[in-house]
Amino acid sequence: MQGQYVLVHEKTLNQFPIATVQHVIVLDNILSPLSDIEVMSDLPVSREYDAAFIIFTSGTTGPPKAVVHTHKSCSASIAALSGWDVGVYTARDHVLQVATCSWIIHIGEISLPLAVGGTLVLLRQGGLFDVAYFSQTLMHQQITILTISPVIIRALTNYIENSQQTKTFDTVRYLCTIGEAMKPQQWTQFVNLLGSSNVQICVLYGTSESGMVLGCHLLNIKDPNIPIGYPFPTIQCLLIDDDGKIINPKDNSNKIGQIHIEGPTLFNSYLNNPELTTSRFTSINNQVYIKTGDLARYNAQGKLFYVERADFQIKIRGQRVETTDIENTIANSYPGKISDCVVTKLAQNDDLLVAYVVSKDSELDTEQIRNYCNKHLQQYMVPSIFVFLKQLPLNANGKIDRQRLPVPDIVVLSTNVIDRQYIEPNNELEMLVHSVWCKILGCNRISMVTNFFSIGGHSLLFIEIYQYYQTLFNFDNETINTRPFFEHNTIAEHAKLLEDIKIDNIQAKQWQTLHINQCIASYAQQRIYLDEKMRFFGKVAIYNELTALQITKGSISMTRLLQALRCVLSIHKILRTSLVFNDDDSTLKQSVTDKHLTFTLAADQTFKSETELHNIISQINTNSNLFDLSSGRVFYCEILRQQKTLHENNDKEIITNSDVLVIGFHHAAIDQSSGSIFLNDLCNIYNSNTKWLGVEQSLQYIDYSVHERLIDMTLSREFWRSQLNGYDQECRLSLPVDRHCLYSDQRSGHASIAHISFDNDISTSCINYASLHQVTPFQLCLATFYAFLFKLTCRQNDLCISCLNANRYRTELQNMIGMFVSTLPYRIRVDSDWSFDELVEHVREKCLSILQHSHYPLQQILTDSQFKQSNAPFLETVFNFITISENSQWSIDTATLQQLPMQQSYGAAKFDFMLTCLYNPTSDDSKLSFCLTCSRDLFNETTVITVSERLNHLVDQLFSSKSISDEINPNFASISKLSLILPTEAQEIEDTVFCRQPNIINEVVVLVILYSGFSIEAPASYAQTRIWLDERIRFDPDKPQIAIYNMPFVYRLQSDHTLSIKQLRHALDLTINKHFSLHTSLHFDIEKNLLMQRVITHENKNNMFSIIETTYETDEQLNEILHDEKQQTQSRLVLVHHLTKTKFDHDIVALGIDSIVIINDTDRKDLSNPVMKCEGVAYIIFTSGSTGTPKAVQVRHKNFIDCIHSFVYMNLFNRGDTVVQIARCSFDIHVQEILGILLVGGGLIMLHPGGTINFNYLAEVFQKKQVTYITAVPSLLHIFFTSILQNKNMNVVKNLRTLCGGGEAFSVHLLGLIMKIGITNCTVWNVYGPAEATIDCTVHCINVTSTVQSIPIGRLLSNYRCMIMNQYLQSTVTGRGGELVVGGAGVFAGYFGRDDLTAKALLEIDGELFYRTGDLVKMDNNGLLHYQGRKDYQIKLRGQRIELGEIERCLLNITSISACVVIKWSDAHLVAYVQSSDVNEQELREHCQSHLPPHMIPSFFTILDKLPLNANGKVDRKQLPSPDFSLSTFLSSDKSDTPLNQFEEHIHDIWLQILPSSLTRISTTVNFFTIGGHSLLFIELYYRYQPLFNFGADSLSIALFLQQPTIRQHAQLLQTLSFNDTHTIRWQPLHINQGKTSLHEEASVKYINPLISLVDITSSAQKNIFLDEQVQISHETATYSNFFEHPFVVINENCDNILFVLPPGDGGAESYFNNIVPHLSQYKLVIFNNYYLDLQAKNMEKGFSFEVLAPVYTKYIKEIQHDGPYNFLGWSFGGVLSFELSRQLINAGEKVGNIFMIDSFFNVRKASFEIGKADKVDIIGSINYSYLPMIDNELFGLNITNRNTNIVLFKASRMDENFPLNDQLEFFSYYTNTSFNNLDTVVNYKHIQLFQMYGDSHSSWLFNEKQILNMCNYVANLLK
Repeated sequence: MQGQYVLVHEKTLNQFPIATVQHVIVLDNILSPLSDIEVMSDLPVSREYDAAFIIFTSGTTGPPKAVVHTHKSCSASIAALSGWDVGVYTARDHVLQVATCSWIIHIGEISLPLAVGGTLVLLRQGGLFDVAYFSQTLMHQQITILTISPVIIRALTNYIENSQQTKTFDTVRYLCTIGEAMKPQQWTQFVNLLGSSNVQICVLYGTSESGMVLGCHLLNIKDPNIPIGYPFPTIQCLLIDDDGKIINPKDNSNKIGQIHIEGPTLFNSYLNNPELTTSRFTSINNQVYIKTGDLARYNAQGKLFYVERADFQIKIRGQRVETTDIENTIANSYPGKISDCVVTKLAQNDDLLVAYVVSKDSELDTEQIRNYCNKHLQQYMVPSIFVFLKQLPLNANGKIDRQRLPVPDIVVLSTNVIDRQYIEPNNELEMLVHSVWCKILGCNRISMVTNFFSIGGHSLLFIEIYQYYQTLFNFDNETINTRPFFEHNTIAEHAKLLEDIKIDNIQAKQWQTLHINQCIASYAQQRIYLDEKMRFFGKVAIYNELTALQITKGSISMTRLLQALRCVLSIHKILRTSLVFNDDDSTLKQSVTDKHLTFTLAADQTFKSETELHNIISQINTNSNLFDLSSGRVFYCEILRQQKTLHENNDKEIITNSDVLVIGFHHAAIDQSSGSIFLNDLCNIYNSNTKWLGVEQSLQYIDYSVHERLIDMTLSREFWRSQLNGYDQECRLSLPVDRHCLYSDQRSGHASIAHISFDNDISTSCINYASLHQVTPFQLCLATFYAFLFKLTCRQNDLCISCLNANRYRTELQNMIGMFVSTLPYRIRVDSDWSFDELVEHVREKCLSILQHSHYPLQQILTDSQFKQSNAPFLETVFNFITISENSQWSIDTATLQQLPMQQSYGAAKFDFMLTCLYNPTSDDSKLSFCLTCSRDLFNETTVITVSERLNHLVDQLFSSKSISDEINPNFASISKLSLILPTEAQEIEDTVFCRQPNIINEVVVLVILYSGFSIEAPASYAQTRIWLDERIRFDPDKPQIAIYNMPFVYRLQSDHTLSIKQLRHALDLTINKHFSLHTSLHFDIEKNLLMQRVITHENKNNMFSIIETTYETDEQLNEILHDEKQQTQSRLVLVHHLTKTKFDHDIVALGIDSIVIINDTDRKDLSNPVMKCEGVAYIIFTSGSTGTPKAVQVRHKNFIDCIHSFVYMNLFNRGDTVVQIARCSFDIHVQEILGILLVGGGLIMLHPGGTINFNYLAEVFQKKQVTYITAVPSLLHIFFTSILQNKNMNVVKNLRTLCGGGEAFSVHLLGLIMKIGITNCTVWNVYGPAEATIDCTVHCINVTSTVQSIPIGRLLSNYRCMIMNQYLQSTVTGRGGELVVGGAGVFAGYFGRDDLTAKALLEIDGELFYRTGDLVKMDNNGLLHYQGRKDYQIKLRGQRIELGEIERCLLNITSISACVVIKWSDAHLVAYVQSSDVNEQELREHCQSHLPPHMIPSFFTILDKLPLNANGKVDRKQLPSPDFSLSTFLSSDKSDTPLNQFEEHIHDIWLQILPSSLTRISTTVNFFTIGGHSLLFIELYYRYQPLFNFGADSLSIALFLQQPTIRQHAQLLQTLSFNDTHTIRWQPLHINQGKTSLHEEASVKYINPLISLVDITSSAQKNIFLDEQVQISHETATYSNFFEHPFVVINENCDNILFVLPPGDGGAESYFNNIVPHLSQYKLVIFNNYYLDLQAKNMEKGFSFEVLAPVYTKYIKEIQHDGPYNFLGWSFGGVLSFELSRQLINAGEKVGNIFMIDSFFNVRKASFEIGKADKVDIIGSINYSYLPMIDNELFGLNITNRNTNIVLFKASRMDENFPLNDQLEFFSYYTNTSFNNLDTVVNYKHIQLFQMYGDSHSSWLFNEKQILNMCNYVANLLK
């Protein structure tokens, strides 16, 4: 092509020879401008005949042909396939992209699903060759459309047959095959594999020149004769014979012709090859066709069948191959010795190529030819067979007669190859590999050194062999991929590769026997021993494990049995090991005894019946004296004989038919797997009649006890700590117990057991579900148990239970008897919105993560998490999964023993609540069953049965094909919709609610008649009478009590739903009027001596109820609110979101809101015209109260409407505004945001949950929705605008018209931030108003450009009045402060139910009501109100009104506190002072956390012996001590609480900047909120993290940080991120220990040049800016003075390896903060400021050169690092300075290790002469012009060589086009085109390491994160 441009991915950038390409274009650099496009009109315009893409295909001349397709042909191809009447591509389809980019079909695979709205799935790199992954992708991604070649079909066929993955194609709707024909036998094999699958098969045909043009839907897939199809719409297809005639499709002559194609999909041309283009096109009937070169024929039905190629181009394994390419390559392998060559497909196997080579030289080496071909051809083009001929057969015309070419015998050829150098396999591994090769290649024997491809092998067969290896040796393609096997392609080499894999898979050190008989007990033994001794009492044995075997055939000798048992005990020492607790050192020790020498069978017992047999077994199983751990008696065996008659043989030596052998173990000696090991050994020893065994050398359990303690468990310790982080050990599962019992209380061990056996329908459904979702039965059953617990515990979401793990994690343990089972906590935090599918996926991930840490002992987990085994809640609830062995029969000699099932009565309760899942995969009856075992100490038997029924019901809902409810679909429905209400209970409830007795029905009729006008009274019902009497008799009505029978109905609105208050009100009105019971009173009629009910009617039915709105912060506060409503407001309905349903007390009933607001058409007429009065209450909102209880503020319709009119009058918002809803429902401002904007006709944007603190999302909403109005608290605005500024995304707020800040003080700093963002055409308002004045009452329009010290709250809104009154209720004069009282339209109607508070709050002046705000204000001369503070101790903090008295009362509830004061400190924090001698800060904080919302919890607690008092005996608040951080408990001096690493130090520094300035050190384990932190600061902290660590809310949400609010926990969270994938430049923290920078006030110079400082930009003053992550100074915008006041900054001071960094010409140390610094955190960076700039600012730079400057820096360098080697880095000017520093140091005898120069320019004098700019010295700088160090005899270069100095030049590859002066452009152009930036003129080029910065200019690298990363990695590698 002679292409000047190459478009590449960045990862392949280095694979192109730069000399052959003029320009390399990185794909990302092109696509990035398109990322901001939002509308189609912004896209680049393309014409239909412009080239869309060029694809290369095989060429007859050898070089590939470049096929050019236009936009028209491309779109026509997409239209043709999407318009195909088969309907392959739809919007519902999931399409897998398979083809490589060398196939044209890959364009269709990508574009087609996207064009029709479907889903495109891309394989991972190399996924096409990993058939197992490919198959899993089809299933996991539910692929419906698949286009693959026969090659892949054959590979999938072989894989599915070997792996039995029969469900691979279950989701595939259409499978399209393309590329080549399949052999009939392969097609038949594939079709048979599909079986009952519903997949439809299609065939596609096309070429690179035509696109896909033919297709056929195969109706009979079993027919191996496969057509290539019919033309697509708009396509014409003709067959032209050799005579140029068109073949008629109906002609049955089977004539063969060449396929010709016409249509809009045809290519345009071959690039730069008009002759070839002309030869491919032809005209037929005035239409342009292309000749495909493919021959085909029609069958009798007119279907088109492919025959072969017209030329010698062939298709092999899906690839088009020009045989001439291969032939030329073969000829070149022996130049001059090969006279001719022909390559063709092998007739017997068209997967193989055969090469016929003509040569007179008989000594040609086949392997040499093959190796030459491997180097120059693709693998699929290398012939498998080479046949040497003296000459080629010719026909009569003198052409090669291909029909007469000899057919090679593959077997003979392979044998010849093998026989020439046959070497037999040497070991078992080589024999195994040899067998695989023979099977795949169809050979009988193959030499160890024979090349795979020399005996008929090819790439497809190679992949099959690789898959065999994966199955046999259990490895994946990440362990080792196919490449090493391709490169080493003999059996011997493969065996060596596989041997390495086996060695790697086996842990390096095998465990060996230690030949010991005494040591400390294993962790498992300790757990069992302590549990049995401490937790259980009584006579029931907990850990007896029994197996009962009944003889069904034959007999057993007692003598031989005893002999065999003693042998087994001899082999397995654990069966004779004692456990004794040593009081001296408090350890449990195990000792091997000689019990095997004296072991005897227990005395026989007899039984008459099955019942008696089971009773005996039950007694043995519960016998607490059966074992004695202290003596080593842990094994038991007894014979139970069936009672014989007198005539039967009673020989005691023989155990006969029906007798039972009972074998018992203590659980401390064995686990479940050990039982089968024991029985196997027993049978083998008995059958071999072994009398004794010698010294046993095998690994024993006692050895394991030692080895397990030597394992490095560091990673596992951290893993388990993270698993239980934040887990509340006091929060136990709320199980339906009948009796409460502490976990530390001893248990009896008695069990209540319930079994659930599932039928085949459920079992099969479970197994199919597990298979489909790729989870194990264990994981599925565990997920089911979690779902059940979630429902059973009333939606407790932090579910932590214990699971039993087999824990045989090493091969040495597989056949060892012993106790290995580990009990581990499995913790899942369930989201009630999860579907069951999502829960299963979370459980699967949890199980996989635990797997590698399952060996970590429970004791360590408890210790690490500071739990006690006697108090760990997760040990109460346990899950176990048992796979029942197939072998339930055992053979001993001639006898057959059948294992008896254990009965329910045998079991003991080891745990309080345990579910055991039994899975029997071989059973024909019930494969799956559950066993629920509960402690009788807590559960009654009836309760356990009921619980098991509920579990059964839940499983039915999930897995029964006969669905319990159509609404439950585990794939989509939330698990919260699963029901534990049994069908019988549901029916009972329905009957109770809706079915009445006849007399009750008559009573209702009477009521209806009475209501109609005949009467208004009737006797109360029995139920009403009972409730009425109970309330009055049992509870004294004269004393204030809790309301007993108030029953709110509660409903939580779903997160994605909204609700109309208007519609709700009318729906409630309709409902209440419809049901008389909702407006019926009860009174006792003395005359009738009856309790009567009376229906109450209201003239105005709208006043029958009111809607009260409130908010809550804690669960306790929520219940308090509901309690108050029940007591005070008598509300009968509470409206909440459904997710808070579980937060209410048990006496609150949930009510579905949908049943209220969804009203049918017949009822709508009753709701269409509501009657509203202005004086009616519109809403009630709760605000802080002086008594500690929130006050219910009633706001009338008139108040609200007039307030909104005032806003509109002031033009705060109007109908043209788009408003984003920010405020929470606890702020009355949200009523304005929602109802107010809708009333005026504006647009309302609702954010998703958490949207107000996700500033990236919020910014996106602002930009996309073009928000024009926002109102929020200033602290939130400050953080949001800071985020915008940091992300440099000022366009976010470009549409903002109005900005309102209220709820707290509007800071001057916020104004400065608004100015920085550059918000233009926006009016900024400070708004003020209490809820009692209806939203806001004063506003002030702020002039953002003016300099102000404080911002007033402004003037009153229209329709409002105010007065400022002193303490005597007299009006004050201007300038004097007083209390603000507000009158007018907004004054509220009073506090609901609190007339006393209303009277205090309202003041009547001149007949008008005013509200006393309690706020102190003063009015200035301009009539503006200024806020001064509060009159009382109510405060506003972060937008929240807080009554300090409420906090004080909460603290005074602690009996040890005698007095308490809470104040607001530094306008940012709450400080509590308590008078007490017996309380600590932790107790105070925990008490507040459990009783107060987060915003009311004090940040600091100060405990005093006595509070300071004034002369009047009152607390003197002015004398209260300031909070002393140094005395706080969070400033621990313990070294373990200090930062452990640099990462924690980094976060520690950020906390210090966010939190109060007096903090100097913070413990890494202290809670953020205990040291002055609050929610808004936390949001600021979170958004400080985001740019620093480059992550979004989708990676780590703020909730995760809130849940783990310590430095150490934050560090652990942030360390889970990968910092190398950043795509944008972020400011990073610097850990600065020295130096600060100040900016020059109003300094102005000419122009920034990285070589010198000449700038023409004015910068405002910024003083004392500390060099940390808050610094946002770019060298492009800042100017400086006194640059060397602080010569350098030191970053990462604690690191040892030092790198000195020199400044560029236009800046100082800050130039590197945003690029180099973040990536070199492992080095101590000493970054210098610019002394030369300091000289320039003082006009003192003349006469200074690099030679003079260098010693200035050397002085500081020597102070920091006394001796070399020194390392230097510098950009531009700094690089030259680094070079000169190094030169002087080396000449002085010092060592320099590395000099890194970033695009530094040398020998400027030479450059200026060569470009003709010798007179333009000022352009490039005189200091640069003068620098040319002389090289005397290359002294400098020689010294560098001798001293091993690395000189590295990072060179820009393109010109910097940002300079406005042409002269400068010429200089940059000159240096861009030099090889070494003229550095080679001052040092020998051999010593220069050149690093090309591809795609970057002199300054653009600063903004290329990937380039920076590559450079820093290069620097780091050399510094090592």
